Amino acid sequence: MSSSTIFQLCDNPINSNFKCIHFKSPNLNSSAIVQLYGAQITSYKVNNKELIFVSSKAIFREKEAIRGGIPICWPQFGPGSLPNHGFARISTWELVSQIQSPNSNSVTLQLCSNETTLNLWPFKFTLHFVITLENDNLQTELRVINNESSSAFTFTVALHTYFLIDQILNVSVNGLQGLEFIDKVKGNSHNTEINANVSINSETDRIYINAPNQIQIQDTNQNVILEKENLTDVVVWNPWADKAKAMKDFDDNEYNQMICVETGTITNPINLQPNQTWIGKQKIYARL
Repeated sequence: MSSSTIFQLCDNPINSNFKCIHFKSPNLNSSAIVQLYGAQITSYKVNNKELIFVSSKAIFREKEAIRGGIPICWPQFGPGSLPNHGFARISTWELVSQIQSPNSNSVTLQLCSNETTLNLWPFKFTLHFVITLENDNLQTELRVINNESSSAFTFTVALHTYFLIDQILNVSVNGLQGLEFIDKVKGNSHNTEINANVSINSETDRIYINAPNQIQIQDTNQNVILEKENLTDVVVWNPWADKAKAMKDFDDNEYNQMICVETGTITNPINLQPNQTWIGKQKIYARL
């Protein structure tokens, strides 16, 4: 099959100034959409079933974060001296390669330090984000290269995945039992997870420290397996009703149809030496 059939560069239907890449797996049973803005995945379908949540009120505009998909939080997770969750997700990336093979199809996007980033954060870097579709999974790989000649830099990072679900009350996240977590809803208190199956019935914002490399998200009609590599923590987030109503880019009732399960390195920031590269990976399998 020709490359033009597998990969298509298109206008975003909401804002034609935003370009996005549509591409398919080798067996054509799964597909993904990636925005050049933020290198943000906004769709992953398996057998025509969407697995990624994007709010119906998501804003596609420069300097605004897209509510949903898989935002790249870098070089800062959460609030701090930089824009919330860093600047990678509100920067326009460059498509540098698309590779078609018998077992996988992939695209690579690149973001380099520039005048805007250097005004915010005084370090030279290159980011590569590689998105790969195999027949049964979606892989993402973030590479961070320190281009400084003599200075190390420190960062936190997360792949802030929004999963589309049938009903939040029927969902459980499995694989977190026994872990210490930071409960951001309860004043950053430290607790230990006692439940084998973590369910959500109120606002939830937790960072699970040193989480295992495989987590399962069990929904009524699907089981999603989330694997990570070189990412130490897992975040579980749902805004619930009151916070949903306060968010301009989120419908009041959409908290029922989404859960964020995010892989990242947050609690122990990464110190990257000059001319060194750090790589973190995530893989999503769907069992429908």
